[in-house]
Amino acid sequence: MAPGPTAALASIPLCQRLSSPAMRTFLNIADQWQLSEDEWLMVLGLPGRQVYLSWICTARTGQILILPTNALLRLSAIFGIYKSLGILFGIGHDASEWLRSPHHAPTFGGKAPMDLIVSKNQDGAVLVRRYLDNFLCGPSDLNDQDFTSYSDDDIVIA
Repeated sequence: MAPGPTAALASIPLCQRLSSPAMRTFLNIADQWQLSEDEWLMVLGLPGRQVYLSWICTARTGQILILPTNALLRLSAIFGIYKSLGILFGIGHDASEWLRSPHHAPTFGGKAPMDLIVSKNQDGAVLVRRYLDNFLCGPSDLNDQDFTSYSDDDIVIA
């Protein structure tokens, strides 16, 4: 009996299965957020421009692409940010505006979340994702009658 599609898919290394769809998804998000090419490169961990262009071409043509683990981790944070912003604002201008506007929550220190997302290491994007996750999740114990809702100043991720 021939293996089914699930067995065939399971035999393909995880990075190979994820890379092309992740890159195509990122390209769509980058367009919605109106990222510049420099910002794209920063989000992806500063691959060389030729490497970056080959990733795009390979992903768009459906060829086999294997992104470095670091790039996949960065993209995972971007996808989490995108999802959270979609929950908060829907898809559109408000999310992009939130990303590019300065915020005074301690997490951002007066900077725009996009400044953290395009920083040289992946910690910035992860920090923005954690901030949004904490904002969306609210209190951990909904049965606590004395709980006061969190404010921006309460959410600090070290």
